[in-house]
Amino acid sequence: MALDLAGIRTCELHGNAADACSACRRNERNRYWRQRNPKRVRAFRDSENARRHGLTPESYTLMLDEQGGRCAICGNVPKDDERLQFDHTHGCCENQFSCGRCVRSLLCSGCNTGLGHFGENPQRLRAAADYAERWSWR
Repeated sequence: MALDLAGIRTCELHGNAADACSACRRNERNRYWRQRNPKRVRAFRDSENARRHGLTPESYTLMLDEQGGRCAICGNVPKDDERLQFDHTHGCCENQFSCGRCVRSLLCSGCNTGLGHFGENPQRLRAAADYAERWSWR
């Protein structure tokens, strides 16, 4: 808490009167609830992630089972607190969400990010693999 020019306690984050900062109280309630309900938070996040990709949470489970619980590129199994990510063709959909038809598979965070950094370009990915093999002896 801080004091404004008139000597009134204010919320440092929002500048509201400290005792009446509803945003801070709401954030604190939400934080408390999330700490006490981690399974429900995970379920909600999974559901929202699937929805943004035009799928259902059950689609994720089905894809995960089809892939043997592993990343489609590196084959690694995610740690207990991690989830594989939906990989989709970015050129398919015009809006910020996926239509669902362009989802390809599930990838770990590293493979999904790497694929994106190479612009999903097979020639660049092959060149990077060749480069890594040339320098793998070091």
